[in-house]
Amino acid sequence: SIEDNAIMSEFRKTTATVTTLRTTLQDLHETASTLPPLPPPSQPLPPAPSIALSRQLNEVSESAGALSDKMNTYRSRLTAVDPVTGQARYGDKMKKSVSALLEDYAALTAELESAFEEDGLMSVLVAREASEASLRLAYSAAAEERRQEEERLAEIKAEEERIASLTEQQRREEKEAQEREELRLKAEEARRVKAEREEREREERERLEREERERDAAWLASIERTTGGLTKQISLLPPSARAKLLEIYTEVHKRPENELARKVKLENAKFHEEIGQHEGGKEALVAAGWSLQKLDGEKFLVLVEPNLETDLDGWSTWFDRIKEVREILENYHC
Repeated sequence: SIEDNAIMSEFRKTTATVTTLRTTLQDLHETASTLPPLPPPSQPLPPAPSIALSRQLNEVSESAGALSDKMNTYRSRLTAVDPVTGQARYGDKMKKSVSALLEDYAALTAELESAFEEDGLMSVLVAREASEASLRLAYSAAAEERRQEEERLAEIKAEEERIASLTEQQRREEKEAQEREELRLKAEEARRVKAEREEREREERERLEREERERDAAWLASIERTTGGLTKQISLLPPSARAKLLEIYTEVHKRPENELARKVKLENAKFHEEIGQHEGGKEALVAAGWSLQKLDGEKFLVLVEPNLETDLDGWSTWFDRIKEVREILENYHC
């Protein structure tokens, strides 16, 4: 799998690193053992690799130390068992490879400990560096002083540049922080204004809806829902509107189960033109038993049908009322 391939790739990389570190350490020992003797103080000091060697030795030590956690992981996995399969995490071949890697790493660690002991390679290199430094000072003190002065001036310049860079960075950060704060305040103000506007709009909608409900309730209460009330409303209508009401009731009488025939949208242009615009038009339907309902934000007059299965008497009374209204309309039509 991709994961297994990645694990093996990492293992091979780690093995190669340990091998390289051991080889480098061995090369350091060989190079240190073949350093030429130091010349007398009267002669210029030839280039010597002792400083570079000690630096390399420290780098090897740091690199080996960086592998410690990884080695502990490999060591713990040698005896680890897969919680799902119950099998060892590593096979025999992998165990052998891991064991060999751990042995190499242990050897590397031991060799490094020896190199950093009191009489080890690092001590030899440090002593060599000290001797080289003494000789170098003996015949080039002035050059060393100039070099140190140049380094000091370079450090001062670098520090000045660093401070200038930090100052500029701080200025930018302060400006960015100020801009962010201004944006935050603007966004907060915009949210507050929006919330207040939405609250006003909500209150206004509620007020309008409440007033509309109150007007509708008052309008419904003003209509007498009796035969006399119905006759009164019908008498106010022109013949054309009565004829359209008769068409509606004829359809309802023929097919009382048809919900569409028993539902009229008040804003319907055709209904308004033929019936709704006339005094007594909508009122006649209310007097006949139609109720005012709001469906999907629009007003309808609906003739609600009782449940035939659970309220047979109520349904019969309802249908008798339909026939009665139809007869009244027919009498007016005739």
